[in-house]
Amino acid sequence: MNTALVVTPFGDPKQLAAACVLSDIRGSVVPVGGFSAIVLDDASREHATEVTQKLSKMAGRYEVLLLVREDDAIASGHYRGGKRQSEVPAGLALQNLPEDVERLLLGQADPADIEGAQHTADISKMQASALTMTGARAAIARTAIVWMIVAAVAFVALVIGAVVALSGPWYMWIATALAAGVFGVSLFRINKLLGRRK
Repeated sequence: MNTALVVTPFGDPKQLAAACVLSDIRGSVVPVGGFSAIVLDDASREHATEVTQKLSKMAGRYEVLLLVREDDAIASGHYRGGKRQSEVPAGLALQNLPEDVERLLLGQADPADIEGAQHTADISKMQASALTMTGARAAIARTAIVWMIVAAVAFVALVIGAVVALSGPWYMWIATALAAGVFGVSLFRINKLLGRRK
């Protein structure tokens, strides 16, 4: 049975799990010392390489380590920025990692046995988005939602005001104009806030 495991610089396993969910990477995320690793559901070398390339792009200037066990042979390599950097003797790589990594790789332990383990299937895309959102981005999102509510109320007031003004008193046009102004400002603010999130 093959096993593929990718050790990443993510300090919080939840962040790695969220990043994997958003990238459609399936597997069990486990804490590895001060880092996090994912034991892939699909342990084929081709898939493991593709996943490692993705994760190494997310890691920026930091390296990720791919460990693949096929039968009795273990291969390992460092990746950075989506590209393979170097071969690493598996024994040397494992020597510098917690014992859990070797146990997982050799099939002596199940990911679920590791404290803090979480499978990506247990996290929804919405939860993953929230986990990867910084405090500043969360504040922007909350503000945008408030403005969306204001825009919705203003739009309803605009429609009702216009209908009433057509057959009602002239001053209803003033209320309609005010509603239109609030609606316009709301759309402007929403557009500006969402533009800051990119």
